[in-house]
Amino acid sequence: MNMLTRILATAILLAAPFLALAEPGTQVGSLSLSPDGRYVAGIAYVKTATAAFLIDLESDAAQPRLLAKPEHDPRYRSALIPIAVNWVANDLLAVDYNNRESFSIDLSGKQVATLGERFIRRMSKTGPLAESVLVYRDVDDNDIDLVNARTGSRQKFRVSLSGKLAAWAFDE
Repeated sequence: MNMLTRILATAILLAAPFLALAEPGTQVGSLSLSPDGRYVAGIAYVKTATAAFLIDLESDAAQPRLLAKPEHDPRYRSALIPIAVNWVANDLLAVDYNNRESFSIDLSGKQVATLGERFIRRMSKTGPLAESVLVYRDVDDNDIDLVNARTGSRQKFRVSLSGKLAAWAFDE
């Protein structure tokens, strides 16, 4: 069994106490390992509620921490619900919500910056763009911004190809 498989299997087993303490029928989806391998973040579904959580794999307790939970948004009839979580850095995540908002958050769940409508990917693992991410400014029009996930500073990102974007493919 390779190392990554072992780490993910451990993360799933460590999520078991979270599932056992939660309501019957709780499901965990989209687990993601931090770049340094210390943390696992994911989305948990409990009946009609959805939440983002974090597990410290190096902690003896390994108890999940709540990062983002459904919150009432007065602009909508339904709650603001986290639907995806992605790592930007070892201490920074991007969380997408069901209302086309995306934020960067720290390991305590505190919002750091507004990203855009939807997170696409981080630009680089190292170097000057390590904390920069590509996000949709407008999902419907495929408008993209390059955003610093710590400061929220942004600039338009242009791809000089004709036609309408259908899908993204990236090299690492």
